[in-house]
Amino acid sequence: MKKIPSYRVPDPVAAAVRRITASRGSSRIDDLVAGSGWTVRQFERKFLEQIGIAPKLYGRIVRLNQALGTKLASTQRTWTEITHELGCLARKCWDHAPWCAARKSAPEHGAA
Repeated sequence: MKKIPSYRVPDPVAAAVRRITASRGSSRIDDLVAGSGWTVRQFERKFLEQIGIAPKLYGRIVRLNQALGTKLASTQRTWTEITHELGCLARKCWDHAPWCAARKSAPEHGAA
């Protein structure tokens, strides 16, 4: 008797991590949930269980990492220029992040 090859169902959380990373943190949660077969609440709970943080926070961390890499590569550019380039036009993208307290103490424009 011949063995039937097994089919592995893709892990929606791993797929979401890849999409968030590839989009530099700009993926929408609704778009990530759409292909998972889960509700938003189920998706967020499973993401938190597997990754250890919520998907929105993961996206913010990816955006911060991208911004830091950009700033290190080009120290003469301002933080404002970098956040605009990365599509984070609203200051709220940064204000609700855990690292915000350190950011608020820095000068608004041109801080290194």
